[in-house]
Amino acid sequence: MRGIKVGRVERYDIDSSNINRVRVDIRVDRDAPVSQNTQAIVRRNLVTGLARISLVTPGDPGPLLAAV
Repeated sequence: MRGIKVGRVERYDIDSSNINRVRVDIRVDRDAPVSQNTQAIVRRNLVTGLARISLVTPGDPGPLLAAV
């Protein structure tokens, strides 16, 4: 969403079989235009160590996501 905060992390779990994998549940604002082909990508700042989730829609946006 180009750097605009549109939600928050609700919960996360580290995969016990692979500590490099994390399941993250997010809550996105109802008014945020999230398409069915939008992907959530975890990105980490190497200097500060802070992580953020970016919502990325590759190519043309598909139909809007209506349900989880």
